[in-house]
Amino acid sequence: MRRAVEIDPDYLEARATLGGMLLDKGALDESIRQLNAVVERDPKHALAWYLLALALSYTSKAQASGAVEPLVPARKHFSDTISLNPDMAESDRARKYIAKIDALLQSVN
Repeated sequence: MRRAVEIDPDYLEARATLGGMLLDKGALDESIRQLNAVVERDPKHALAWYLLALALSYTSKAQASGAVEPLVPARKHFSDTISLNPDMAESDRARKYIAKIDALLQSVN
């Protein structure tokens, strides 16, 4: 997938897939970089917003206990996912993540 992105940096489906693959491997910074590139070029790419939100929420888990700052943009991106494509399966998962994030944010306030 990386080669496809090197050949055509504007091939957004390949870039989003690469971002998802990097996320699965735990390469969060590179995943976030790839997914940011997708949503910058196509702000209506619902799957890229979803994957970006996941990457940001995983970044929060990797930080010291109590670090919730990355959850705020993650929540927004989950919401963006739902707004852009409410019927895709990832939107259902995004709703569940939003509920969890809201509960966590309320517990620290």
